Amino acid sequence: MHQKTLVPFLLVATCALYSGCAPLKPAKPLSAEFNSYWNAGKAELSRYELTQARYGNLNHGELITIMVTEPFLEEKQVKADGPGDVAVLKAHTVRRFTTGIYDYTMMTSSFKPLDEANYDRSLKITATSLDWCGHTFMQLNLRSGAYRVQSRSYFESEGDQDFSLTNAVPEDEIWQRIRMDPRTLPVGDVSLIPSAVSARLRHRPLAAEKASATITDYGGSEFKGARLREYHIVYAQGGPEERVVQFIFEEKFPYKIVGLKETYMDGFEKPRKLTTIAILKKQIMLDYWRTHNPEHSALRTEFGLGPFGGQ
Repeated sequence: MHQKTLVPFLLVATCALYSGCAPLKPAKPLSAEFNSYWNAGKAELSRYELTQARYGNLNHGELITIMVTEPFLEEKQVKADGPGDVAVLKAHTVRRFTTGIYDYTMMTSSFKPLDEANYDRSLKITATSLDWCGHTFMQLNLRSGAYRVQSRSYFESEGDQDFSLTNAVPEDEIWQRIRMDPRTLPVGDVSLIPSAVSARLRHRPLAAEKASATITDYGGSEFKGARLREYHIVYAQGGPEERVVQFIFEEKFPYKIVGLKETYMDGFEKPRKLTTIAILKKQIMLDYWRTHNPEHSALRTEFGLGPFGGQ
């Protein structure tokens, strides 16, 4: 992986590539503090202690997030080898947890343009889930105002699916919305696409769902940070408070996300309401793509990650 310096934002989107044919709006200039933090040639790595609901139990694990700006190609919807034509804030979330003898690894990637005047949603979202039962994959590409979805699963009832989702904000881009500007978070009665992880764990078809969302001061004690705010989402597609999601973040830039909670009925034989919780334990800025040699393993220890296989 090679990180290239971001060039000034190039507005070359056309009607054929993006939704609608309205003239492009002037891009809002990025602030000096944003550029200093996000465009300094390093990624932000965060490690969360994870308690994950699965099979009607709470399972121990970890959540790692990797956030970094990079150049992107809008038409191909891949990272550019050169300057690219749109700058994005990329967010990887990696969940790893055990269930009995076997483990899960679930990763989601979202690519959200920094130019929110002309791009209102992530251009691309991918999600993979691997466990000892098998492997599933999902990809959403924003084309002409709708997400074109490809879903591949080892389950017979799910199989290979291709469909479209319109007029909804993906929950998986909430990570970037908070970090870029919490004022862009959708509030009130909204239409959201639940996170790919939640759809996977609940074996629920991905679809735009009705929800209500609010931003308030955080009044709990589970999470620590400077002047905390809470983004609170309530999904009611399957009944009142069918699923509740809470992002807890600091009020001031860079709007550090200190925790996440997710509550819903979990389990197949005897479902019960459980809460997944992720608590921030460590955060560093690092050009990690240059730290892949044996001598860099000390950085892994510093970050709080153990070695594989106990070695």
